[in-house]
Amino acid sequence: MSCRVFTARSSIWCLRCSNQNYSTSSWKPISNTEDHKNVSSSSAAANNLDQRKIVVVDNIQSTSKDVDEGPGQGIRSMREVKPRELPLSPLMDPVFLEARNRYSAPKPKPSKERTDFQKQLAKNPYALALATPVRQCSATLLSLPSFFLQDFSIMAHPTTSDPWHVPRSLSPRLKSPDKDSSHNPSLGATTYVGLRQSLLQSFLKKGTGYTGIYKKFGLMQAKSVARKRVVLRAVWRSDMDTFILELLRRRTAELLDYLCTKGREYIHECESWERVEYSSKVGCVLWMGQKSTLGEEGASEREQEQEQEIPPGEFETRKIGLRGRIVPVFNLWTMMGKQWVEKMREGNEIFGNQILVLRHKNATKVALMKLWQLQGYVATYGGIPDLTKEKLVKVLKRQRLSASRR
Repeated sequence: MSCRVFTARSSIWCLRCSNQNYSTSSWKPISNTEDHKNVSSSSAAANNLDQRKIVVVDNIQSTSKDVDEGPGQGIRSMREVKPRELPLSPLMDPVFLEARNRYSAPKPKPSKERTDFQKQLAKNPYALALATPVRQCSATLLSLPSFFLQDFSIMAHPTTSDPWHVPRSLSPRLKSPDKDSSHNPSLGATTYVGLRQSLLQSFLKKGTGYTGIYKKFGLMQAKSVARKRVVLRAVWRSDMDTFILELLRRRTAELLDYLCTKGREYIHECESWERVEYSSKVGCVLWMGQKSTLGEEGASEREQEQEQEIPPGEFETRKIGLRGRIVPVFNLWTMMGKQWVEKMREGNEIFGNQILVLRHKNATKVALMKLWQLQGYVATYGGIPDLTKEKLVKVLKRQRLSASRR
């Protein structure tokens, strides 16, 4: 009897271990082997039911852990199912924070290391000229880069204190003798006019459409009645076109003379046009005209051939190298005039040659820009655009609107 009881208790203990979800109220002592078989069959049915529940739960959970079931491995339990992770908050998302703070964050400092393209662009005088701020010509009402315009300011005369129109950028920069002086001689805003000699000459000619238009320069920017009176009393030089021409020639001669003091690294002579084609880093070609032979008896055959040579035109160009790179040719005999060419030859012997090459380098970009300005100033190709009736109507409307507002 004791053996039977022990067997029954051991079987009950085995049932408890095999199925933990089994209800304790259904446990009964087993009296014989047939009852033991019935109990084992009922526990197997309960296990199948629990297995179906676990499979359903596993299918619902998207973040459940996958376990390979071998031939002797049981079904996954509830402990292997992991909870679903919560989404990342936008306040903690680095992508969201970067997009939100993109336009409010301070601008990073530019890199000191420049690319090859940036280095070539910084040396290109034509790109630098086109990159200047766009301004409107007060005479023709054309909007152009300020490189192609001449800026004028109304300044007080040093002795009489009368207002004068002065080309500001071409004026020499002199330090004031009184360091503590806070007096500003400028009496108005800057006015821009097309940098053309023929345009400035038309201001004093009748029937051109621009006669006396300089009297209105700075009038639109004047905000007070006293300032308007000063603008109307401003003096315009009768020789303003030749005055600006002399200033342009002087600044160009100073730059070329300075480059010649640095040796042959920036300017060197060429015996013929064939030598120019094989020169390296050519920025432009300077044609100095015929060499002066005063004080010499006779002339050589080479100088006689040079006299018969046709001088380059206003916008002459040459193809250099195997790739045929186009470079400008500046006729300094026409642009600078005979007097300035003789002065340059007296200052430096290199200007005595007929053909000079100005190399394309960072130190020569300002000289190239000045040569381009001077060439455009004295050029006569294209003429001057006439002031049509539509532009006159626009100017009159602007003046009426400004007068009504004030």
